[in-house]
Amino acid sequence: MTLQKDRLFLVLTALLGLTLVSWLASSSLGLGRQTLGVSVLVLAFVKVRLIIVYYMEASTVCRPIRVGLEGWVFGVAGATIALYLL
Repeated sequence: MTLQKDRLFLVLTALLGLTLVSWLASSSLGLGRQTLGVSVLVLAFVKVRLIIVYYMEASTVCRPIRVGLEGWVFGVAGATIALYLL
């Protein structure tokens, strides 16, 4: 496998692992409703960032576009979590 395919495989493994962590947290950890909701949202936005950077190849774009994409992900994540907590 090439380095690019190895990296994509590792990202896919991370995405599957985050999905399992989210599922396990919701079914067996017994967290409070808000804590569980925020943790699932954080895991979802980590997955969004991984998909944008690695599968949409945002890691190869010029710095201003990359900074804009990262800012967008963190901004939307922050706004979504803040609205969830209201």
